[in-house]
Amino acid sequence: MKMVIKTAIFTFLMAIGLEGVTKVVTSGVYMTYEDYLNVEMEYAINCFEESHKLRPHGTFVGEKFEVSHRGEKFTHEQSKIFGYRDCDGKDWRYLGRYEYQIAETRSLIVYKRYQTSNNDPIPVQTNPWYYYSVNNGDVLELTVTNLKETIPEAHDFHNKLDETFNGDEDLSSYDYDHKMYKLNRFLLSPVTSATTIVIIDGVELNSYRKSYACGSKGLLGIFKTILLSSDSRG
Repeated sequence: MKMVIKTAIFTFLMAIGLEGVTKVVTSGVYMTYEDYLNVEMEYAINCFEESHKLRPHGTFVGEKFEVSHRGEKFTHEQSKIFGYRDCDGKDWRYLGRYEYQIAETRSLIVYKRYQTSNNDPIPVQTNPWYYYSVNNGDVLELTVTNLKETIPEAHDFHNKLDETFNGDEDLSSYDYDHKMYKLNRFLLSPVTSATTIVIIDGVELNSYRKSYACGSKGLLGIFKTILLSSDSRG
């Protein structure tokens, strides 16, 4: 039986007439990308009240995703599952042979992946490798080169990227003032709105500001949308 719970990562509810705080940390499986965006989980539980077993974290993952939930065991094709949330409130995405911790979802989804040893499938909490994707697309290593190749025609954007970031490592730096990764702050900022004409597959954008005005997709998202739509037309 499918159980769907919509909740925040950490939700603190104060019951009327009761003293104290009830903590809710939800763990469950995201069957689709849309489930992840809407925070809808299958096999959802409140980790403060019960427990279940999801596949342990590991660099290399198998073809099956197993869930032990309320006395029953369920098996899914791993390729059919977007990811899951654990009882630490962390979201994970499966793609190919790897699983990635979702660090942030804004203009780009930023991921972390930790090293593992041959004898221990649990990731070692050392300096992580960083990756990104546009929406639920391919997960790519977070590098300046990859970002430029994602939107190859936007040369003015390339220049601003070089001016703003001091190499690949700087892309994963965190902006604590704005509570987001510096790269996503950059993509959402009007600083990236330099007036220029960009033509992609016959589609003219008079300025980056026009892309910025498209809302939560952000600058990179709208360019990627155009590129994907051009590919679909063959």
